[in-house]
Amino acid sequence: MASRFFRPIRAAARDWRVKVLFQNIIGLLPGRLGFKANEVLVNLVRGGVSERLDSKERILKGIENIELLHRHTGFELAGKRVLEVGSGWHGIDLLLFFVLGAEKITTLDQNQNLTLAPLLSQIPHFQNPECLRRLRALKFSEDRLKALLSAENNFETLDDLLAFMNVSYLVEHSSGYGRLPIEHGSIDLFFSESVIHRIPTKHLEQLMSLVGTSLMTEDAVFFHRTDQKDINSLDHVDQGLWGLNYLRYSDFVFDWFLSGKLNSQNRLRESDFLDIINISGMTCVHVESCMRSADLEKLKGFDLADRFKSKDPEDIAIRASKIVGRRARSDGARELTRGTFVF
Repeated sequence: MASRFFRPIRAAARDWRVKVLFQNIIGLLPGRLGFKANEVLVNLVRGGVSERLDSKERILKGIENIELLHRHTGFELAGKRVLEVGSGWHGIDLLLFFVLGAEKITTLDQNQNLTLAPLLSQIPHFQNPECLRRLRALKFSEDRLKALLSAENNFETLDDLLAFMNVSYLVEHSSGYGRLPIEHGSIDLFFSESVIHRIPTKHLEQLMSLVGTSLMTEDAVFFHRTDQKDINSLDHVDQGLWGLNYLRYSDFVFDWFLSGKLNSQNRLRESDFLDIINISGMTCVHVESCMRSADLEKLKGFDLADRFKSKDPEDIAIRASKIVGRRARSDGARELTRGTFVF
């Protein structure tokens, strides 16, 4: 009976306009009430946190990101200190950093999404044969994985598990990203997976400047995967919405009505991310882009908002990017290499 009652609600919530309306209304609630109400709505529409993820595929995706970083910078995680932006719900990258030997991990998010049960539920999936094979190529610590799996380590709270992994969990609104309680010159890896396109541009610029000019060590590197398509067009939301449709709206309409506290996105294109990174004390050394020919064709007759009309069509059409680099050095600029990927 309950399932039959919620079925029309779920169907309505998969219309992106209904989703945005609900999130904008919920976002008016004070403090964490809006966040918690949105979490209830998401659970209703998509199912619980543990039901939203193919763990093996997500772990392999994380490994692939680390492999790409290693190929283009030579970086190895053993003994290093990490700043991750976007802790997420499952903490898979945190677990990856730990089993690959990171000494200290700081993870930063706007809301406290991490909880103990989903994080613990991911650990057994690291024993998948394919995951183990690729982890061994990256010189991972089998002892650390065994320790996580050991029945002797009965982690009763999230704090227990994070302390064991030497993880500091910072929850800070993005307006505070320009002043973080992190020791200067202490970060060896600056990392994000499908996050920085959700941060308002002004706050992203502050974060990048702080990390690039103050927090990174001299030999530090970075990896960011970005998504340059409307988050409302994701498969679990509204598959009928074209991913680049959000580029038609003026900044006023988009910022005030379509991008709110609970569904924030900045609409930056790949070139914008590269520019922000490169003026923030960092240097991009390798970029991989995901673009579809059908999007390029559709853009030919598409009425873009004024802010996008001067951009190269291929830049507009890029749906996602993987960006690898290092802190800027005084020994001259390095040639940027490029590649493509599919997702």
